[in-house]
Amino acid sequence: MLHASTWLRLGTPVHEVAEYLGDDPRTVLKVYAYVLGEGQRRASVQRLAASSEGTQRERGHLGDTRSGPSLEL
Repeated sequence: MLHASTWLRLGTPVHEVAEYLGDDPRTVLKVYAYVLGEGQRRASVQRLAASSEGTQRERGHLGDTRSGPSLEL
């Protein structure tokens, strides 16, 4: 059901979706596990991107190819 996958994508707990559907949470998990996997993958990619950006800032590499101040006068 389209609405069940939408609810899960929006973060509605599985037991609540199951209650709305009149179904068992285990059945909802079996049928809609792929939806939960999508969200986890998306969150993982976002965490990795944020981590990479933070590491680059710490090293001073974000958009700056110089390693330090210019010595030119």
